[in-house]
Amino acid sequence: MGASNSLTLPARFDRRWSVHFYFSSHGLLLLRSFEGSLKPRRIDILFQDVLWMSSPMWFRRLQISAAPVQSILSELALHLHDEAKLRRCFRLHDAERAYYIVSGAAFVASDDGELMEASSLCPDITVRDAAISRVPAA
Repeated sequence: MGASNSLTLPARFDRRWSVHFYFSSHGLLLLRSFEGSLKPRRIDILFQDVLWMSSPMWFRRLQISAAPVQSILSELALHLHDEAKLRRCFRLHDAERAYYIVSGAAFVASDDGELMEASSLCPDITVRDAAISRVPAA
């Protein structure tokens, strides 16, 4: 199993990325990069306590930095403003466009796992056949 840490900002990854899953009831968003020919083969970024996001499904490259929540309040519904002020705002940049995620925290882990194996950041959640399932406790 690879290392797992809070995501240090700014972060830059010259790899392809995709939204691996979004688990709305738990506010979890997992972005995954899987490059079979690179080491590490797999890098995961988990955003916890997600309140709001604007994001494509795929990124060619990914840069993540902090942004002030106030800079995107005009994009959020009014009833989300108070909650947003209690979270962090992450700016995701791919090529010439910026996207945003408002969440409590972000973590990163890397390993040589397979594309569809569970992440060490949330090991009890797996994605199979385009459906999310919980792995039974051992």
